[in-house]
Amino acid sequence: MQSSVKVPSTSEKIIFQSFHDKFVGLENATMTGQNSNMTVNIIINLKDYLSQLFMPWSSDPLEYWKSKQFDGNPLSEL
Repeated sequence: MQSSVKVPSTSEKIIFQSFHDKFVGLENATMTGQNSNMTVNIIINLKDYLSQLFMPWSSDPLEYWKSKQFDGNPLSEL
């Protein structure tokens, strides 16, 4: 008698494992409040940057970014 259950191949197992790991990572990020969506993060940071007031020509841009280092903006880390 033949079994009707197909045993997944190695490549299928890798695909399922990869999908599972990504799904678990997204769920864990959601549950812990971390946003793992890079596109959303980029859009939010860009909107935040573009909403900043213009700086006078005489100001020091390095001092500006140093003052922003604890605001959570990744641009300040560059």
